[in-house]
Amino acid sequence: MAETPKAPVDLFSKMMIVDSDGNKSASLTLLIIAFLVTTGLLIISEFEVITLGSVSFTPRTFDWSIATTYLSPFIMLYFGRRRDNGPSKNKKPKTSLKEEELPGLDK
Repeated sequence: MAETPKAPVDLFSKMMIVDSDGNKSASLTLLIIAFLVTTGLLIISEFEVITLGSVSFTPRTFDWSIATTYLSPFIMLYFGRRRDNGPSKNKKPKTSLKEEELPGLDK
């Protein structure tokens, strides 16, 4: 009997982090990965020489401008998407003003 092929596994969607609204968020996942990479490079740059067994290397100095350039798009993506997705389920939506409540409008 022939085996039925298994459906491909979408590994990235399984690894996505859940945001405060309870939804899987690719932008939050990318932001956290970028933050961890940048923090790791900052920690590694504190050592003059790193030796692992017979291999040794000298890390580069940490450049804040490159780190800022690297993190900025991920931060803007996450908070931009967060703002565009509307209010959280836990918050009340803002109510709009009625015409009669607007100052300076004469009827």
